[in-house]
Amino acid sequence: MLKIAIPNKGRLSEPTLRLLNEAGIKVDSGRQLFCTSGDVEILFVRAGDIPEYVRDGAADLGITGIDMVKESEADVPVLLKLGFGSSKLVVAAPKSSNLKSRKDIKSGMRIATEFPTLTKQYLKKIGKRAKIVKVSGATEITPYLGVADLIVDLSSTGTTLDLNNLVIIDCILETEAVLVGSRKYAKSPLVTALKSVIQARGMRYLMANVPTSKLELVKKTIPSMESPTIIDLAEKNYKAVHTVVKASQVHDVIHNLKEIGCKDILVLPIERLVE
Repeated sequence: MLKIAIPNKGRLSEPTLRLLNEAGIKVDSGRQLFCTSGDVEILFVRAGDIPEYVRDGAADLGITGIDMVKESEADVPVLLKLGFGSSKLVVAAPKSSNLKSRKDIKSGMRIATEFPTLTKQYLKKIGKRAKIVKVSGATEITPYLGVADLIVDLSSTGTTLDLNNLVIIDCILETEAVLVGSRKYAKSPLVTALKSVIQARGMRYLMANVPTSKLELVKKTIPSMESPTIIDLAEKNYKAVHTVVKASQVHDVIHNLKEIGCKDILVLPIERLVE
């Protein structure tokens, strides 16, 4: 049975459950520590522990953030970027301070963070010395409490930092949710299913009846993954054209097809897309 470790809470938990559900993995997300769906066992663990579990073989696959993978320093391959959980690991300072950029970081300053490894690497990279204060949550309040001069924390929109009178002075890395695991599972049915769901997002299946005389023009006009599918119709003056387009292109494609003289245009969502 294939084992996949997923976050038991936090910003990646709900999107992960939705992705698995769309991939046909029905997850009972109650208070249990694990559950099964078909031939897949789902383990609910801390996002920060997932890289080590995968590295040590306790789980075959895992879903976590790039930040967690780098913080753990676990040597685990990233098999797939999942398209959610985008965020930045940033250095932030109180608005009332004179700290405007990394150049203003001085020796002896205290930096509160849940990411001591990445913070240490960052300080080494920029040639600065500072005291790292490891915390396990509520990082934003530490400057107000006098515990730290700066913080290193994840920020998606900057709203939380702004509400706590903090301003970003540098970005350490950009992160998102990823699937990690041994490369021997890269072509497993579960990975294929997850990839097909991700590839289908933002794509639409478009069908139109095209005048035979305009077929070559339509083939040059509409975007497609490879080439559109052409199907004969009972009405000899028309051909059915099927293709896959980006959702953002649908409006323009429909307009162009109507201008050419196409009819019976139909657009459908795509659940899975396997290249």
